[in-house]
Amino acid sequence: KKMSKSAGNVVTPQDVMKEFGADVLRLWVTSCDYQFDVRLSNEILKQLVDTYRKIRNTFRYFLSNLYDFEPAKHSVAYEKLHPLDRWAMTKTDQLVASVTGLYERFEFHEIYREVYDFCVADLSSYYLDALKDTLYTAAPDSWLRRSAQTTFFYILSRLVKIVAPILPFTADEVWKAYKLEAGVSTVHASAWPVAQSVKAGEELRDWEYLREVRNVVTPFLEKKRESKEIGAGLEAKVVLTAEDPGSAEILRRYEKELARVFVVSQVVL
Repeated sequence: KKMSKSAGNVVTPQDVMKEFGADVLRLWVTSCDYQFDVRLSNEILKQLVDTYRKIRNTFRYFLSNLYDFEPAKHSVAYEKLHPLDRWAMTKTDQLVASVTGLYERFEFHEIYREVYDFCVADLSSYYLDALKDTLYTAAPDSWLRRSAQTTFFYILSRLVKIVAPILPFTADEVWKAYKLEAGVSTVHASAWPVAQSVKAGEELRDWEYLREVRNVVTPFLEKKRESKEIGAGLEAKVVLTAEDPGSAEILRRYEKELARVFVVSQVVL
């Protein structure tokens, strides 16, 4: 059903901003593929509010874990980072490169999709989930925690810039909440990010494979939880069998990391 003045079903920008905020309105504009009919309804706006919250909560999570991190003092060199953190940096660089090209081609709806997928699939469902126990329990100045914080700073300082044209108010709030660049008072005066650590190769492929294994293990744990065999995942010991030499080699290479990645207490090959 199309909006029209005669039908009396027009949704005005002022009404949308009053109820949902200007950044949600801008997010809706970005989400529209302008090659086709543009649609707007309360249902669509409510879905966009959920998307907006996911992006905003991603920023909040990074900020809440950087309160004691001083980049000049605590940063870990790229070569000395935990391999999962290097994976996250490389994924961030791939996002920056892709989104930059999409802005240049005015494909804003693809930016919306890629940023959302990055926040939900790459970060929330995999990287941040694997890290959460470390962040809660590791010693404040431990290598694992400082490696994660170095990566958080790296991701945050780039993600806030690439969403700034779409979510200008939210991005500026993030910029003012944590000093990402000395002497730059607003994100809109900062330089556009440039990918720095695109050193993909074998390590990236390995961690993508471990992600696929995790995607099999996690539903299995969920079923065990539903049947009350276990409570939290940390009550589980997972036994894995590899059916081919290539898989076995990757699993053996990262054997000590698997329990952390799967969020269980023990993994046996």
